[in-house]
Amino acid sequence: MNAARDKANRSAKRNVIVIDDDESPSDQPCAKKDSESVSSKRVVELEEKLRKSKGDFQRACLAARKAELRAEAAEERLDCKYGIKENYETEKKRADKLEKKLAEVSAKEVSGRAESNVNSDLVQENEALKKEMAEIREEHRV
Repeated sequence: MNAARDKANRSAKRNVIVIDDDESPSDQPCAKKDSESVSSKRVVELEEKLRKSKGDFQRACLAARKAELRAEAAEERLDCKYGIKENYETEKKRADKLEKKLAEVSAKEVSGRAESNVNSDLVQENEALKKEMAEIREEHRV
């Protein structure tokens, strides 16, 4: 009887399903293998989503960098325009000062010419008077 009982116990032990995480995949029962195939499909789906998300992230980073570079270029152009405007205003002020100075110099030149004309008229008149005096002296000597 003991032999029959031992045989029954051995066959009962063979029919027992042990669920253990430490088992190798070949030792696992069918129920666990089915859940693994479902979870492996889920892992594949998640990996695919991860790859897609990484690609989207890289494209977003690239687009953000391009936008940043465009913004920097726009700032440089704007700074350049402000510089041109400031230079224009500075040059305009300088041109206004030069125009005023030119007007003053022109006025002095005109007055100088007038004085020069008066002086030349006076010089010519003085020369004429000297000639006339010389003629009168010669007439008196003769």
